[in-house]
Amino acid sequence: MKNSNKTFEMPYITTVNPGAVPVITMLCRTAKIGEIVNQMVEWDEDRSKISPGLLIESLIVCI
Repeated sequence: MKNSNKTFEMPYITTVNPGAVPVITMLCRTAKIGEIVNQMVEWDEDRSKISPGLLIESLIVCI
């Protein structure tokens, strides 16, 4: 039996390395950090398009 060293090329696939961002985002959502923050602070939903909880989740992911 011959050993064939053929490589398979896929020229149209681009790999992306997102790092830990998806994992940290899911951990924040699982822990309900955004919901907890929104319950703990007072904020006017009419004056703010983004909730404080989402802002805190974003900061956690970026750190």
